[in-house]
Amino acid sequence: MLREYLRKTSTVYLLYLFFMLTNFLILLLCQVLQDLMIYILIVDLVIVLIYFIIDYTKYKNHHRYLQYLQEDRELHFPKIRYLEEKTYQEYIQRLQNTMNDLKKENQIKYNEMMDYYTKWVHQIKTPIAGLKLVIQNDYQDERMLVELLKIEQYVNMALQYIRLDHIHHDLSFQKISLDYLVSQEIKKNPFSSLKKI
Repeated sequence: MLREYLRKTSTVYLLYLFFMLTNFLILLLCQVLQDLMIYILIVDLVIVLIYFIIDYTKYKNHHRYLQYLQEDRELHFPKIRYLEEKTYQEYIQRLQNTMNDLKKENQIKYNEMMDYYTKWVHQIKTPIAGLKLVIQNDYQDERMLVELLKIEQYVNMALQYIRLDHIHHDLSFQKISLDYLVSQEIKKNPFSSLKKI
């Protein structure tokens, strides 16, 4: 972190160094007492050191605060210290607003698509059930019934996919007889209904 701080503020410290050397040369040319020159240079160094400690501490705390904000999911900005920070924050806020608008737009499109497919799946089930009755009662064709069963399974797969987002609404935990489950699956088998006819 110190390296990043020095990279950011190097021009300021180089300027301090330049002023200290300039002061030293002026004092040398004016033939000021050596003790006074050393005293002035030490005072300059102490001032620069105090500034460094205060500024570096602020930089470090500001950086830690930014890291803390980064872990938060909500968008919070630190207190503005410089004009450039204000500009960055305004830019980030615009990006955040754009992202929120896109999320809302995508959610609306997704909901419309899911509504459309849900209606379609429920509407297609009626003709499938009607066709199943026709085949079982009038034609008694095993191949047609098998293909119709495949279509019905694909429609049920599509319906299950649509329900994935709200699967917790469809779950119901309860004890159930294994015989009952097996008998229900046998009833769904198209060949069992043809044999009864």
